[in-house]
Amino acid sequence: MNILIISYYFPPYEGVASRRWAKYAKYLLRNNHNIEVLSNKFNGISPWNKDVKHFQDNITRIGSIEKAKRYQKALPNALLDKILWKLSYLWDKYLGGKTLSDPSQNSTPDFYKAALEIVGKKNIDTIIISGGPYYYLSILPKLKESTSCKLILDLRDPWPYQHNSYRMEKEVIEQQAKMEKEVIESADYIISVYQNILAKYPQKSGSKISHALDFEDFNFVEKSLKKNVHLKLVFGGHPYSEHKYFELLNSFVGRVKQEKEVKANCYIPGNLIPKIDFESHHLSFYPYKNTVQEFLF
Repeated sequence: MNILIISYYFPPYEGVASRRWAKYAKYLLRNNHNIEVLSNKFNGISPWNKDVKHFQDNITRIGSIEKAKRYQKALPNALLDKILWKLSYLWDKYLGGKTLSDPSQNSTPDFYKAALEIVGKKNIDTIIISGGPYYYLSILPKLKESTSCKLILDLRDPWPYQHNSYRMEKEVIEQQAKMEKEVIESADYIISVYQNILAKYPQKSGSKISHALDFEDFNFVEKSLKKNVHLKLVFGGHPYSEHKYFELLNSFVGRVKQEKEVKANCYIPGNLIPKIDFESHHLSFYPYKNTVQEFLF
């Protein structure tokens, strides 16, 4: 197949949002599919740059480079860093002007134009578009009208208004719901790593897919012949279920400790750590890290 993958986040974007389609693109290429990728432009060094190095010429970058503000980057450590971090946050909150809720909003027309050009030049028969962000998914109904491609919609997360409605104005919620309806109706097929997302659209054909676990990431050289009898558990990511997941994990680790020595580290967004208010005696919480190597301890 000739496949166009449209993924706003893609290496060298450093965040985990760029990981899954970097992995799928790599393995689709190895399985003799022709791959083209359309992504936003980013600076930085991604843990997954190595996965896309063999098809760099097949990646089209559009838009302006996103520049994260100081307070949106890693948590500060030194005193000066903490002061500058706080000043950055206060400046953006009170003097920085309105921030777009969806980073793809201004680049949506460019994504549509670039997608049409690639479809024509590369004889694309299948388009996979991944969200979030969500605003740029509005190109899918237009692609339905202007191409004969099979359109596959990948939803990484629920539409924002479904779990952040308390932060949104009524008008924004209505706009998102309208956009969602149009995008879903235009998709030929829906894929997601979450069954509950697919269940929201029973009228559409769809499949649950994996997070693209790549065993090549775990080809580490053993540093010692000494066998470690301790059990080590690591969680890394964003807990959508708030505390419920960790309460269950805490109980599980406590039960295992009755039989075996175990250490459990949880890497989550730093701003969520203070919100862990149950007695998590068996878990240790740390700010989120991106790379597999950093999760090892």
